[in-house]
Amino acid sequence: MTPRRGKFGRGERGASAASQTRSPRTPGSKSRSAGQGAAAAHGTRASGRAGRSAPPDSKVSPGSVVEGTVSANRAGYGFLRVEGFKESVFLPPPEMRGVMHGDRLRVKVSRDASDRWSGAVQQVLERGVSAFLGTVEVQGRSAWVNAADRRLQLRCAVAPQDLHGARNGDWVIARITRHAGSASSAQAVIGKRLDPDRPVELATESAIARFDLPHEFPAAALREAQAHGEQVDAREANARVDLRELPLVTIDGEDARDFDDAVYAEPHPGGFRLIVAIADVSHYVRPGS
Repeated sequence: MTPRRGKFGRGERGASAASQTRSPRTPGSKSRSAGQGAAAAHGTRASGRAGRSAPPDSKVSPGSVVEGTVSANRAGYGFLRVEGFKESVFLPPPEMRGVMHGDRLRVKVSRDASDRWSGAVQQVLERGVSAFLGTVEVQGRSAWVNAADRRLQLRCAVAPQDLHGARNGDWVIARITRHAGSASSAQAVIGKRLDPDRPVELATESAIARFDLPHEFPAAALREAQAHGEQVDAREANARVDLRELPLVTIDGEDARDFDDAVYAEPHPGGFRLIVAIADVSHYVRPGS
């Protein structure tokens, strides 16, 4: 437990916060024939679905074109999840070349020998991955980064100048600069080196990269937070019970920046008196801020 200076609160509650807003994402699409090798920069992953919704499979006949999202298997094949379909569309290994888990595709369907739906890829509509967690592999003057998620089956070449200090065996966040095509390999640049002895950081950074989560505050939000200053307003202080002199403690890591709750206990005739100080976020983060 790390001792911290007591928080200021209403009754036995504390107060601290900063506002946060999220910026919108822009949809995009890539064609299999003309855009498989196009760059997919981190931060531009589409939030909407491209094209039309698929008809129910009862109305689909061999030769029909449908759209869906890829679920890849480590063995090299995949399935296309199509809205309205009771069963997924099988994608054999040859159709998975240049396609990754999470990609949104347009495929032409047919019935195979076992009477299941099988698909032939017509177009890559959206890329599902733009950045990922991986390990660096260096052999001589050549380098690659291999995705930790084996479903991605992703191995990207990395130019020496794009390693940014990463060495063989390092865990990193890599950003794809060119997706693989039928005749070209994927390429990436190293964005961040990670410490393998900090599993929470690995998991956090992996999720941020994989799902393109916003992780930086917009300038407007930072300005609004800074406007509150570091001192409690005197008028607000008069309306609250000041508990800042209590030796409150927080159970947080050394690099924690958001102390949103703290505790204090003292002897009491009936046992112990426990005070829990909770950050009064709603005082600072108002609707519309």
